[in-house]
Amino acid sequence: MRSSAVALLLAGAVAAHTGAEHSDHINFLRSLHSSNFPPTPVKRQSNNIPPLESIGPALPSEPAVPLRATPTAGAKSPVNGAPDLPAATITLANYPAFMSAPDVNSDQVKQWVAEVAASGVEIPNIPKNVAAPAGSGQSLCQLNPEAAAKANEQGNCWWSCGSCTRDTDVDTCPDKMTWGLTFDDGPSPYTPKVLNYLEDKKIKATFYVIGSNVIDKPAILQATYLAGHEIALHTWSHRALTTLTNEEIIAELGWNLKAIKDVTGVTPKTMRPPYGDIDDRVRAICKAMNLTPVMWTTEGELQYDSNDWRVNDGSQTGPQLLQTFNSLLDRASQLNTGFVSLQHDLYAQTVNMAVGYFLPAGTSHNPPFALQSVNECLKKPLSEAYRETSTGSTTSGGNSTASGTRSGASSSTGGANSGASTNTTTNGALSQNMISFASVGVLSVLVGGALALL
Repeated sequence: MRSSAVALLLAGAVAAHTGAEHSDHINFLRSLHSSNFPPTPVKRQSNNIPPLESIGPALPSEPAVPLRATPTAGAKSPVNGAPDLPAATITLANYPAFMSAPDVNSDQVKQWVAEVAASGVEIPNIPKNVAAPAGSGQSLCQLNPEAAAKANEQGNCWWSCGSCTRDTDVDTCPDKMTWGLTFDDGPSPYTPKVLNYLEDKKIKATFYVIGSNVIDKPAILQATYLAGHEIALHTWSHRALTTLTNEEIIAELGWNLKAIKDVTGVTPKTMRPPYGDIDDRVRAICKAMNLTPVMWTTEGELQYDSNDWRVNDGSQTGPQLLQTFNSLLDRASQLNTGFVSLQHDLYAQTVNMAVGYFLPAGTSHNPPFALQSVNECLKKPLSEAYRETSTGSTTSGGNSTASGTRSGASSSTGGANSGASTNTTTNGALSQNMISFASVGVLSVLVGGALALL
């Protein structure tokens, strides 16, 4: 049974997370915007987890989950040296529209673009890809055959077509039997259910949050941060980054950075591209903005992706997902490293699959996995996750791929950060990033014409 589950996973691995399968993703995010859902009667277990066979595409399957405690301004940060928690007072007019493309002609974005230009990082001239129309069923690889043909490490290292990663990407945990636990797309009304479970089990995770959702639900992000979980970027409006212009990418990341900084008081150092869509152009922009990409582990065509979102569109049932995930855990136990997973705290169904089935499967596995945030599995203190508290120390590990698709790069002692901007803005989180760019001991390499962060 487990071998057939792996075959099912392999069959969907190449097509997954290229944008086409998520044609209703943005619409669902918009439906969550400031919404309160009435409960749908579902017979539940004593721990408030629905039976596995009942987890399906009906939306939503439960009401919003309240926080156990409401964060208050001035609360002490769990991060050594970080400022106290700011007030979660958000003026929506100061941000782009919810889940909409930011205006690249705004003064704020122009400031960020200028700072990237002054960073000393060369942005390779890689054409942007054609985006997959909503509902088309087409993948980015199908729509962009020329880019797909040079997606390997000798070319543009485009992850969406072959899972290519660079040594500058993080996609594994160095220690065997460690699970880098990650959740994408929140904060959502169901994130508190994840937080409650993690608190009860004394587990930390990494949350890749969407800027629009941060501004919409700031208290939930604050609670996530105060609980000691790692906060990282997932863009402002969840668009495939290789389909955007340089200015649009900068706007997506800049507003995401600003939203998190405004709500938590700290600026993350890592990001995850929506759908995993990244190439060397996107990597260079991330480097210029002091961001390290974090992917999920791949092993050939096998991705350590829970595919939890498939239960929402009905393409897989709860029992099918769990069977496949158990096979994935069996495979992970044979690796010489740990792994980084992909899950979502956006939907009620994906949250129930996580806290009711996936995570318990990991802790009860024989042998059991150690569930940790990505920062923790890389053996770094939480202070290294944020620009304001980072000392710039580096930790080996986290970039040893199981798949062999990673490009091996040779290091150079010449830093590409000598031209970092020292400009400041009244509200630009990026400016603070750029000031500290030269102080973090960044090394650079030239890979296929693209500079990458080591």
